[in-house]
Amino acid sequence: MQQTERENFLKNAITIVDYTKEAFVCLVDRYLIDKNWTFEQFINSNQHDIYHLCYTARCCKCPRGYSPPKRRVLHPSQLDVLFDKLSKLPTCKHTSEFCCTNARNGISSTVLDLSLARCLLTNFCLDVFWYSCLQFQNQDLDDFLNLNKHNLYHLWQPNAMCCQCSAGYSSPTAQAYIEPAEWNHMFTTTSIPCPSHRKRGHTGCTIYICAVSAAPGISVNQLNPSLQEVIIQHCCHLRKTVDKLVEIRNHDYGHATEGKMSDTDYAKCQTELQDGIMEIAKVCNREDDFKQKLQSVQRRSLDETLCRQYQNTLLEFVNRHKEFNDEISEIGSRIDTLHGKMASKTKTIPIAIAGKQQKIMDDSMRQMGTSVAETVEKGYQENIKMLERFQNRLDELVPKKLKKCSRQSGTYSTKILFIRSEFINCCL
Repeated sequence: MQQTERENFLKNAITIVDYTKEAFVCLVDRYLIDKNWTFEQFINSNQHDIYHLCYTARCCKCPRGYSPPKRRVLHPSQLDVLFDKLSKLPTCKHTSEFCCTNARNGISSTVLDLSLARCLLTNFCLDVFWYSCLQFQNQDLDDFLNLNKHNLYHLWQPNAMCCQCSAGYSSPTAQAYIEPAEWNHMFTTTSIPCPSHRKRGHTGCTIYICAVSAAPGISVNQLNPSLQEVIIQHCCHLRKTVDKLVEIRNHDYGHATEGKMSDTDYAKCQTELQDGIMEIAKVCNREDDFKQKLQSVQRRSLDETLCRQYQNTLLEFVNRHKEFNDEISEIGSRIDTLHGKMASKTKTIPIAIAGKQQKIMDDSMRQMGTSVAETVEKGYQENIKMLERFQNRLDELVPKKLKKCSRQSGTYSTKILFIRSEFINCCL
């Protein structure tokens, strides 16, 4: 029994490490053939974006307004497989050893492992997935959109039930990934709503899924790249197969640790692996080749040295996957901590503002009080000086006026009043 479980593990490991990886590389090669590129040209064409799948800080090649991805999905050791560090441009000002480098001379897709092949496929080879959805299925984009209209509708309206939702249907996402303008670009109203909607009348929704169809003649190049990624990720069966095969590898940690596998687990895992690999093989026109390879695996006998080698390889894969998950969890924890600090600071802002506001008002009142007092005092002193000048001038003029008035008719008091009045008007 122990030997059978070890054999099961070895066969399953060979299928994952060798043949799943080879299937992914075939998809990359299929993309290169359609583009008429070498793998070296492909790497150089996407050098900047590949670099930022490992390094999230801006580099000297980043154009104005470019924001690098926030999540790291590649290790520097994986970049070392692709890029020649000695090719770094002398004008490069960045400290990273892979910034401004070129692909290794004569590099081919055979250097890829499962993780790196999947990363390049999902980030830079959208056309091969479109090929599997359209040309390989002998259908146009509008046919494909109509077939996937329900899922696309709920990528636009994730929280709304529609007349095509079956019992127990679950929306593919909890948030909207398609903008209203993007939906309206892909679909147009072509018929009246279904009897259910006509019976209910207007419910606030202006677009019913039962009344729309894909825009006739629409093509892939009319969709923006981010929308293409959303559609491929959620509606392309080949893309889901690629993700499923990687998921099987990543969740095989228990088997990799023990180095053995029960007959039940082996049968289940082999069915999923072989179905996925053969789907890829059909798209790449390698069906017979992969069928023979998978059959040969079943005839393998136990080789302990080889078994330990594949066990270590799988452990390296799953440990790296765990490291990424831990890193993501740590980032999430940091974000939660930051949000908590921000919330705490937000609560203290009104109190701080109120305190500052009161201080500003007190300071202003003190300054205003000082300013008013100074103004009053200054005005008072100027008035005193003016009155002193007035009195001095009056003392000079009164004797002269009295002499003159004594020769004129009228009373003394009347003249004095006249003189004082005249003098005041003159001073004013």
